[in-house]
Amino acid sequence: GVQTCALPICSYRVQCPVTIQNRLQCQVHCQFMLKHYDPSELYRVEDLRSCVLEAGDDVDLAYSPNVLMQILVDRFERSVDTVIDEPQQIPIRDSSGQTLKIEMDSHITEEGRTVVTLYVSTWIVNYTALPLQYWRPSVNGPHAMPGVPPEGIISQKPILCDAEIIQVSVVGEVNMFALHPDDTALSKPFNLTSVGTTGAVAIEDLT
Repeated sequence: GVQTCALPICSYRVQCPVTIQNRLQCQVHCQFMLKHYDPSELYRVEDLRSCVLEAGDDVDLAYSPNVLMQILVDRFERSVDTVIDEPQQIPIRDSSGQTLKIEMDSHITEEGRTVVTLYVSTWIVNYTALPLQYWRPSVNGPHAMPGVPPEGIISQKPILCDAEIIQVSVVGEVNMFALHPDDTALSKPFNLTSVGTTGAVAIEDLT
């Protein structure tokens, strides 16, 4: 017979220490940097790299988890510097001053890799072909949702949302509820946290 000898086989896997995951349904521009503290200048910023992450994309970074990150999302200003080695919320501001909070999860895998995930808990998709404006109820009256222009949203692209309760109105001249171009009244507030349910939203014209 033929004798075989099973030799020990060792396999090595080389991986980057940090992975950034974009789980937002939109494009995100990321800028990574380090701050070197200097007694004469307090600190000096070193730009490491920038990248564009499409929805669902990941990027591996050959840097330590103490890097700083800025994010830029369409219709919003660039965020402040954010440390990526701990979970937190990243506030981003639109041109009207409204603030939206992006969730950032950060955890260490069994292999010691830091995985950072950007996401929001809720998305709004407009399938009506009407220009919808979204509002957040508050004690001082409704406020327009961050990132939504005054002319409303017609596109079926998902809209970032960090609110649990919103109201809706139709704006502009595309208005199936009235013969005039005036905006409609706000709908009654409705809850976005009831997952798996359906319903109807009543919107009245202003005549």
